[in-house]
Amino acid sequence: MKKKNLTKLIILTSVVVLLAGIVAFASSLTTEIKAILTKEFTIKYYGEVQNMKDGSGNPVYPIVYEGTTYLPVRAVSDMMGIPVDWDASTKTVILGTEEKPPKSVLSFEGKTSDYSSKVTDKASLTVKGDLGADIVYNDGVSFRIWNGISSANADRAYQANIGGGYTNLSFDAYIATHEDNFGKRPYEIIIYNIDNGEKLASITVMAGEINKVEDIDITGVKKIGFAANGIQISGANSTDRAYFFNPIVYSKSNKPVKQETDTDTENDAQTDTDSQIDTGDKTQAKSVLSFEGKTSDYSSKVTDKASLTVKGDLGADFVYNDGISFRIWNGTASANTDRAYQANIGGGYTKLSFDAYIATHEDNFGKRPYEIIVYNIDNGEKLASITVMAGEINKVEDIDITGVKKIGFAANGIQISGADNTDRAYFFNPTVE
Repeated sequence: MKKKNLTKLIILTSVVVLLAGIVAFASSLTTEIKAILTKEFTIKYYGEVQNMKDGSGNPVYPIVYEGTTYLPVRAVSDMMGIPVDWDASTKTVILGTEEKPPKSVLSFEGKTSDYSSKVTDKASLTVKGDLGADIVYNDGVSFRIWNGISSANADRAYQANIGGGYTNLSFDAYIATHEDNFGKRPYEIIIYNIDNGEKLASITVMAGEINKVEDIDITGVKKIGFAANGIQISGANSTDRAYFFNPIVYSKSNKPVKQETDTDTENDAQTDTDSQIDTGDKTQAKSVLSFEGKTSDYSSKVTDKASLTVKGDLGADFVYNDGISFRIWNGTASANTDRAYQANIGGGYTKLSFDAYIATHEDNFGKRPYEIIVYNIDNGEKLASITVMAGEINKVEDIDITGVKKIGFAANGIQISGADNTDRAYFFNPTVE
């Protein structure tokens, strides 16, 4: 509530034209007034005294006119962290950022160099994910780490003229190098403000690993640059490349905010401790599809590439290695152990993981919930019952299968109305370990 009231105050002050550097309005709309500039007033924001300054860092002070106190708009917006700008063509003070949908960095005017380029070929846009699935990105930027720890600067970077008006940048970072370096050699991913050479972000990533980079602050930035350095001097290779896949800019208000719901720090600490308990003998992760399996009229293995390909949140195609399909033929009463796909894993494993996905009419995407079920086939017990939304990839991890010899995969609808007997649940890249 305090913030909203202050925003109203800022808008009010814009009428008085106290934004540093603003040219006076046309004479027909200008009225000369007599006001008092006072250095006696103290300005507090959430209890802290503020020293207001203009865009050049010079002190500024309130004025009093006809009993009302007016504050400099730039000083107050800076104090609150609200972007402020001046459009000279329309003589408009702009507070905050305009609502702009996410947009690919590659859609803006760009400048390449001898070291940086756009990525357009499918081979370079394809990376193998953690579970072995090929991730095919829409677009990307490449930077050649040609001189180890001294490769990057703003001039060599790929430069994109985004024009300002965006608040955040996100992308997937990946370092392509010799496989011997995968997971061992660190690199520095750098994002520049091209206009002043400032590093907006410097992030350490490991070779051969996909690193999801989100919400880099680019408020007020008009040109961004993408580059990278090696971190270790020895073993560098001039052919190493940094990739910035699916780079997008957006206004923060347009991007969903993850809600943190678990505030029980005591339980968190207990969970962390439990996860480190040594259970003794461990078995290497193995695909469920590599075990003896039993299908039914409703369940089957998935082998065709079309069915193993799903479009992710940022538009990239996820191409999985294998999977299980279950036809949700009878809405809320579709699943049981007999209809489930059954895998004889033989015991000795403790955890099951997979990506769950419901294929149905696009009208249901993000709206219709389904129940994903994993059974202990020998006793009919539900080892897991998980609600997922249609059309969304759901990463399911660490289902406890300790002592289980046969596991089953099935699914139900949750809502009775609108069900379709062609809806299918997919369990992609199911692995036990």
